[in-house]
Amino acid sequence: MPFQTFNELNAEAMRLYQQGQFAEVYDLLTSEGSRFTGPEDAFTTLYLRSCMAARTGRPDMAISLIKQSFDRGDWYGEQLMRQSPSYAPLQGMAEFERLVEEGKQKQIEASAGAQLLVLEPEGAHAEGTYPALVALHGNTQSGQSALDGWRAIVDAGWLLAAIQSSQAASNNRYIWDDQDIALRDVESQFRKLQERYNLDPARLIIAGFSLGGATALRVALTGTIPATRFILLGPGGGLMDEPEGWRPLIEGASSRGLRGYILLGEREDEGLVQGVHATVKLLNEGGIACQLEVLPGLAHEYPADFGPWIARALAFVEQEIVPN
Repeated sequence: MPFQTFNELNAEAMRLYQQGQFAEVYDLLTSEGSRFTGPEDAFTTLYLRSCMAARTGRPDMAISLIKQSFDRGDWYGEQLMRQSPSYAPLQGMAEFERLVEEGKQKQIEASAGAQLLVLEPEGAHAEGTYPALVALHGNTQSGQSALDGWRAIVDAGWLLAAIQSSQAASNNRYIWDDQDIALRDVESQFRKLQERYNLDPARLIIAGFSLGGATALRVALTGTIPATRFILLGPGGGLMDEPEGWRPLIEGASSRGLRGYILLGEREDEGLVQGVHATVKLLNEGGIACQLEVLPGLAHEYPADFGPWIARALAFVEQEIVPN
């Protein structure tokens, strides 16, 4: 089967994986994965092949593939090595344990702190106020991925600020798993953003993808930063898996005039879809206006042309806002 992009190959691998066809996933990635040589593609291919080798009773091959990844400069953090269900058969094996320790040390070195990345709209000047969108990357992604994913907002004249989590999962891949740390990261990096730019408080949006989306919703509901508008893409994980957990946060935020928009791929996992629908229902019942839009043909990813979708989201969340 010819694949034009790595995303197409990965989607087919995930389809087979969900059907429990682990050997077929391994064979597919072994035969097709080398055609895609980008750093992210190579990392994902080796990682998934190692997982499938472990799941099909080939622990030595799995460890060999992990070592190949480490040898090319990639590494996996302790959580990934310990918590990945695929790696359960490898726990306690001497070479695997050595690699765990190596990854743990690299993880400590990489977890130096959160980072702030910014894109300014064309023609911006220091004296003006900025409408700003603060974006949180997906789990096991980076701040740069958030800049790339939400870049269309800059064309609409907005400042784009991406916050990269301090929780390193592997090289150049960061997570939001510890939500207390996540909120502290967002708060501290937003203070830095305020020091650099004169932000328009009436036009401040918190946004995010995947677990970054669920984290962004928590930021909005808790008032971690003074954003009363949120835009989420494929929010999943965290309380999205247990939507009733949002209820006390929604009740506490119901008087703050929040308004949000959630974008959901048509081909998302059914569990994520159910969680999002339940969350949208809770938000609206709790007095927080939230609209859901399904993006045709999209899986768990950023749309290739995000501009029109962002424009619709902006039109909804900016209702009732009177510009300064």
